[in-house]
Amino acid sequence: MAFDWLIRGGTVLDGTGAPGRRADVALSGDRVTAVAPDLPGEAGQVVDATGCMVAPGFIDMHAHSDFALLAYPSAEAKVRQGVTTEVTGMCGFSPAPSPPGGGLLREWCAFLSPQLDWGWTSFGSWLDRLRQAGLTGNVVPFVGHGTLRIAAMGFEQRPPTGDEARRMAALLGEALDAGAFGLSTGLIYAPSVYADTAELVALARVAGSRAGRLYASHIRGEGPTLEAAIAEAIRIGDVGGVPVQISHLKACLKANWPKMGEALRRSSAHERGESMSPRTCTRTRPGRRRWRACSRCGCTRAGWPRSWAGWRMAPRAAGSSTPAGPARAGGAVRTAPSRGRTS
Repeated sequence: MAFDWLIRGGTVLDGTGAPGRRADVALSGDRVTAVAPDLPGEAGQVVDATGCMVAPGFIDMHAHSDFALLAYPSAEAKVRQGVTTEVTGMCGFSPAPSPPGGGLLREWCAFLSPQLDWGWTSFGSWLDRLRQAGLTGNVVPFVGHGTLRIAAMGFEQRPPTGDEARRMAALLGEALDAGAFGLSTGLIYAPSVYADTAELVALARVAGSRAGRLYASHIRGEGPTLEAAIAEAIRIGDVGGVPVQISHLKACLKANWPKMGEALRRSSAHERGESMSPRTCTRTRPGRRRWRACSRCGCTRAGWPRSWAGWRMAPRAAGSSTPAGPARAGGAVRTAPSRGRTS
C-alpha cells in the first residue's frame, strides 16, 4: 500500500490515556489511515521518529488567536508547539458580532490586534473570513459577552433595558446558529463586569436552548471573592441549562491559596453531578513578586472600579506591525450544529 506520509519507529501516545507504544503512523491526504508496528508499504515522505513521541495535535482550550489569525493564518507560533486546534472567543472577547468598521468594539480590542480591518459584521461573516484565510490549524469559536454588551448598550454601567437585553439575546442566538460553540464571559473586564447574575442567566438560557453549547467564564474574582465567583458560575449554568467551564481556576495571592482545595473539590463534585469543567491555571514563579498583567490586579481587587477609560489603548504606530507569513491551507473553522435546539 502507498501512503502520502509514513512516520516510523516512534512511541505513539494516542490521546486516549493508554500507555505509549512503539508503532508506525501512516497518513493519506488529511487522514491517519493506519497505526501499527512495522507497517508494510511505501510512502511519498518517510519520517524516522526513533526516540521521539508521536501524538495527535494538541488542543489549546483557551486562546485569543481570533484577533491574530487573519494576519497570521499559518499560526506557526502554535503549530510549532504541536497545537492544531484552538478554542477562541474567550474571556468575553470576540471579534463578532461587530458594527460596520468595528466601532467601539474595534477600540476596545485594539490592544489584542490593532491590524484587523474589521470587514465583517455578523458572527457568520466573521467565520467566512476565517475560512477564506487559508488557516493551518482548526478553530472552535465562542462569542463573547463583552462583545454582545457593547453592541447592545456600549459601556453603560447599569443593567440592560428590556430592549437591550433582547438585542443581546438575539445577537447571541444568531452567533450560535452560525456555528459558535458557546458563550464566554470575562467578569473582571469592562463591560462584562457591569453585568449582574440575572443578565448572564438570561443569556445562558439562550445558549442552553441549543444542543451541545457551553458557557465558559473568566469568573468575577480569583482572590478574596473566589468562592462567591465559583458559586455564581455554577448558578448561571444550573439555571441557564448549559454546561460550565471555569477558565483559569486559581487562587491569587498567598493569603487565598488555602481556598484552592475547596474550589477544586466544589467544582469536581459539581462536575460529577452536573456539567462543569474547571480549567486550572498554574503559574509558579519562585522569588518573583512582580505584577505580571492587568488581569492579576483585577482578579485580586474586590470591587475595584473598572471603567471604559481604563481600556483606551494608544494605537500602534503606522508601519510597526510585523508582516504576515505565508498562509498554509489545511485548517478549518469548526462550527457547532446550526440546527439543534432543545425544548
